[in-house]
Amino acid sequence: MTKGGKEISLSVDRNGFRKSVHADLGCVSCHEGFNPAELPHARRIKSIDCTGCHSDSQYVNFAMSIHANPTTPGKQRLRCADCHRPHAVERLTGADAATHQKFVMGTCVRCHSAIMSKFMASDHGVALAAGVTGAPTCVDCHDEHQAVAAADTSSPTSRIHEASMCLACHLDNSDVKAAVSPSAGFIAGYEKSVHAQAMKHGNDLAATCSDCHGSHEMRKGSNPKSRVNRLSIASTCGTCHGDIKDQYLQSAHGLALSKGVRESATCTDCHGEHTILAHDDPRAPIAAVNISGQVCKPCHESVRLTQKYGLAGDRFRTFQDSYHGLAGSAGSVEAANCASCHGVHRILPSNDSRSSIYKTNLVATCGKCHPGASQNFAKGKIHVNPAKKEAGIIYYVSRFFKYLTLTVMFSLIIYIILDLRKKIVVRRKGEE
Repeated sequence: MTKGGKEISLSVDRNGFRKSVHADLGCVSCHEGFNPAELPHARRIKSIDCTGCHSDSQYVNFAMSIHANPTTPGKQRLRCADCHRPHAVERLTGADAATHQKFVMGTCVRCHSAIMSKFMASDHGVALAAGVTGAPTCVDCHDEHQAVAAADTSSPTSRIHEASMCLACHLDNSDVKAAVSPSAGFIAGYEKSVHAQAMKHGNDLAATCSDCHGSHEMRKGSNPKSRVNRLSIASTCGTCHGDIKDQYLQSAHGLALSKGVRESATCTDCHGEHTILAHDDPRAPIAAVNISGQVCKPCHESVRLTQKYGLAGDRFRTFQDSYHGLAGSAGSVEAANCASCHGVHRILPSNDSRSSIYKTNLVATCGKCHPGASQNFAKGKIHVNPAKKEAGIIYYVSRFFKYLTLTVMFSLIIYIILDLRKKIVVRRKGEE
């Protein structure tokens, strides 16, 4: 027949219907009020009302969903048959996981083909196609009948609930935990982070899982296309921290990484990955008392990295032996640390005129802690290693005191030995 200018097929696949869950029903069980002897059956055909049989929570949930109440202007509401098909309704209750997954993916793709393409290219989709137990389908995140827009705060995919939704699988599902490499403790670390705490206190713009990993296109960090791949992390973080990203990209670290030096530091190397804490949190690796030892030291004292890239390998040790380093080790938060002199995100080499440690900028850098610092004040040697001649007079003074100490100690030992020998001789004479 023709309806609304469109041709509509009236044929029913007999074999499909016989295999359906409704095979035992007659046509008028659903198409109520029809008289087969009358053609046409009715002037106005009412839509089938599935609530005659299905008045349970599934239908109630569907009635509240975005499919039943579309928010896009001009978009028609879906009916049960749009997903379950009108005459070949499959029995899903009690079906095995593979049957259920096949039905879900085959159903959602009819309307959401573009999103489905992204999903199937993601690690979730790849795992699903490979038959990995615990791999998610659309309904694991969006629900089956009660799918609502992510903007709706009742949705599990809303920003305020998203982390809980992801953790429900990655922490509570034993199959998922066995299939993924990050530990449960690492994944749970997000809940302690500054991002999760901001979300908890009402800032729904704070970063959540999909902001870093993506939603339908989620990929592991080892994938070059992943948003959390080392070469992409700065751009991912930069979606929220744009000014900081620009500073980082100009830095020695950012420039090195852009040239393919994968060992160069990026955001997560300093701030952490899931457990990102505020800089004034004493537990944070970037806290004033921790940054030199926990953030800078691992790279700048690495024999492999310093030799491979021609970096000075004694920078942390010489800093640690300095007044600043000793004061910091004793717990002082005012004492200068690496970032106090070299900067935080825009760290530049000492021969760059923009660097805070360039020779003409040292007065201003030192002056941040030492008001009134002069050119003479800034002439002092930094990162002094007394064992090297480059230390100048400090090297010779160090050598002098080293040998003086050895000489005094050796002389003292000789003196003690001679004194003991004399006492032994005197005692023997006394006994005679």
